[in-house]
Amino acid sequence: MNVLSSSFVEHGRELKQRAWHVFLSLGISFATCFFFRQEILHRMMLPLLEQEGANRFIYTKLPEAFIIYLKISLVVACLLSLPVFLYHLGIFLLPGLYLFEAKKLGGLVLGAVGLMWAGMTFTHQCLVPTAW
Repeated sequence: MNVLSSSFVEHGRELKQRAWHVFLSLGISFATCFFFRQEILHRMMLPLLEQEGANRFIYTKLPEAFIIYLKISLVVACLLSLPVFLYHLGIFLLPGLYLFEAKKLGGLVLGAVGLMWAGMTFTHQCLVPTAW
């Protein structure tokens, strides 16, 4: 698609196509995470399971276990599909940026994703066990 002569409708079509790619990656990630839901929940609970007296979950309502599995799967799927979202957002916005802005976009996206994962790892390994 020629960026300089693209109409508003063509930009809308491109945005729609990129949104479908993002939602498809989110759906595939969610299905995969829901398939491995028990392993993911166990991995998330390892710091808490090492504490005294916290060896299992207590569910107070009937659908609560299923809802927790859905929420955990959705959150992990969103985190896994975040790089796909950022890639498509960057590629969509790239033609409208100046050259010096476009050069900084890649480092900004990689830095944001890396710092997000580093923060989540620090929280999971250091803060959660000491706070519980």
